[in-house]
Amino acid sequence: MVNRTNMRKLPALLLGGLVAVAAAGCDQGILETNDPDNVEPGDLADPSSIGTLINGFIGDFAQAQQNYVLYTGLFTDEFILSGTFPTRKEVDDRDITPDNGTLTGAMYTNIHVALQQADKAVPVLEGFQGQEGVDDDAVAEGLALARYYGAYTRMMLAEAYCQSILGGPDGEAAPVLPDARMSEALALFQEAEQAAGTAGRTDVVNAAKVGQARANLWLRNFSQAATIAAGVPSGFVFHADFSSNDPTQYNQVYAFTYGDQQALRWTVGDGSEPARANEKFAYYDEWVSLGRILERPSGFRSFDSSIEVYLQTLYGSGLRPPSGPGQTADIIVASGYEADLIEAEAMVRSGNTAGAAAIVDPILAGANIAADDGGPLVFAPSSFTGVLANDLAEIARARASALWMTGERFGTFRRFLADGVDLYPAKPGDDTAFPVVQQELDNNPNISAACPTGKPFN
Repeated sequence: MVNRTNMRKLPALLLGGLVAVAAAGCDQGILETNDPDNVEPGDLADPSSIGTLINGFIGDFAQAQQNYVLYTGLFTDEFILSGTFPTRKEVDDRDITPDNGTLTGAMYTNIHVALQQADKAVPVLEGFQGQEGVDDDAVAEGLALARYYGAYTRMMLAEAYCQSILGGPDGEAAPVLPDARMSEALALFQEAEQAAGTAGRTDVVNAAKVGQARANLWLRNFSQAATIAAGVPSGFVFHADFSSNDPTQYNQVYAFTYGDQQALRWTVGDGSEPARANEKFAYYDEWVSLGRILERPSGFRSFDSSIEVYLQTLYGSGLRPPSGPGQTADIIVASGYEADLIEAEAMVRSGNTAGAAAIVDPILAGANIAADDGGPLVFAPSSFTGVLANDLAEIARARASALWMTGERFGTFRRFLADGVDLYPAKPGDDTAFPVVQQELDNNPNISAACPTGKPFN
């Protein structure tokens, strides 16, 4: 069976042999390295490689997701930069150049590695089906998970980029706009649900349903999104796990925003930093009063000594069970709370604000997460008015309370732009998406004139 206790214990499978990874503990560039311990393509004929194959693409996804959480959080108002790396400052300023090498590795390459490894695993696993001595249950689980992570990484590309290309920077594929990429993700989520049902993996079935609902929400199929989301239990959680085995397996969201014997690179904006355009997290005052953000806590410092520490407590204080605080804190990938909030948004859009409040208010009242002392973390109840701009902002607030630092906020911001609701922080730049990387612009003639700056919604 597939090892699900720690999805990062085994090395990532690199079918192509080369991967770019973000530096884990310092303001450096991107390291490209060959890992001699990884499985080589010729080894995949051996059924004993099945577990390594599956845990490999799961580990690749975890690497991509944590960077997605960090950089989309910095792009939106979840964090400001408390380090000095100039390419990261471009993200915080919403003024990103295509040749931003940090993002090329940390975001673009990691997402593509995770996507390609999940995609490549499917025919390999299918080739094992029916072979003598093969664990058919493990193969079935692997096929469900590969399709799920293949779908999720496509969803990342749709939400984050003004356009995307599959196949890496040396290809010449035509660019795909976000809606088309999201449609690909939707189809794969549907396949993942069916495969997970066959494999008896109820958790992946529910995760795939959340993915389908989120994809339909992006595609503005609101009633369909709500119908699918209604089938997900409210308490359901599907997450990426991390390990304290070595620094490469730590939860880097924790490391960058809470710290593990290092100065912090990300902190929460309180509105008092001129170097960061006085950016303030939209819910800062309320969250400080609840202890979810700590002001200038003793013992913490920023890498840039001019930036005060305003500390998130979600990953550092063990509020995200079951893995506990620190290096091993898990990151939510899909949850029943996201499904509930998708239902609530569909209700708001149809004018059923009472129904939306009935879903949202229990979440705001602490149904989703506990405070440090074990009691409920109670946010102010919703204030739906029937005015769409106000009510979508309330949905965003509820999503933040339940899904903070899970990478969902960026997609929410981009979706709401289509309704004329701009929740982006005022910064020197006006980017609303990540640009296509310079390698693609240089090597792919099909994208020379297509949205290289990241500014358009589509």
